[in-house]
Amino acid sequence: MKNLYTRISILFLFGMLMVAPKSFSQDDDFTEETFTKLRLGFHSHNNFYRQILLGFENDNATEGIDPGFDAVNVFNLPNDFYFLCGTTELFIQGVGYYNTNNIYPLGVRSNSVGTITINIDAAEYWDPTQEVFIYDADNNTYFNIKNGPFTANVGVGTFNNRFSLRFSTQSTLGTGTITDGKMSVNYITSEKVLSLINTTSNTATTVSLYSITGQKAAYWNVSEIDQTNLNLPVSGLSAGVYIVNVETPGGTITKKVLLK
Repeated sequence: MKNLYTRISILFLFGMLMVAPKSFSQDDDFTEETFTKLRLGFHSHNNFYRQILLGFENDNATEGIDPGFDAVNVFNLPNDFYFLCGTTELFIQGVGYYNTNNIYPLGVRSNSVGTITINIDAAEYWDPTQEVFIYDADNNTYFNIKNGPFTANVGVGTFNNRFSLRFSTQSTLGTGTITDGKMSVNYITSEKVLSLINTTSNTATTVSLYSITGQKAAYWNVSEIDQTNLNLPVSGLSAGVYIVNVETPGGTITKKVLLK
């Protein structure tokens, strides 16, 4: 009888293996979603090294702060390098869809006069023909870091309005931060506000928000308001893609934002 039970058990196990769910097969075909990533390396005047990551997460992230996709800089080191989302410093910035016109502000902190370098550490699923520029607002120049490291001389202090990552020398509209060097507009997901940061003498007069179909969704007269860190509430609006127009005496700054 014991031998009979042993034979039945072996046959049962063999049968389970033969009818095992297809998901256990090594021959299954599946599609793995891939995301474009760009890693920038930074060396300070004293050779302090920092790597930061920009990831294009498609529908999974926005241009604001998204928990799980963005890594906030919680340190206050005397020499450092980071992305800027509004006034928030990020080591990892997860954004939406890739767009050649995207502009991403970069921050540098330095405790001494000296030379910094910025280079591409690595790129994943990146179009090899796409150029990658560091823009320097101090002298209005673009440097293609695909050709080698960008170098610049900095003084003592925090430089949040000087450098930015760009993919075109003609960037005017995109889903990243739009800036004229010292003015930026961002949607901050966690606070449901449009964040306007303006450190120029070119004061914005009005901010308008339009739906993707062209209907005006919101309007603010900001000419008499301090614009160094201005938050405009948009919590009452439906989720979707909107166009932000910032009117200034020098022209209009336009940006796409995704409200969630």
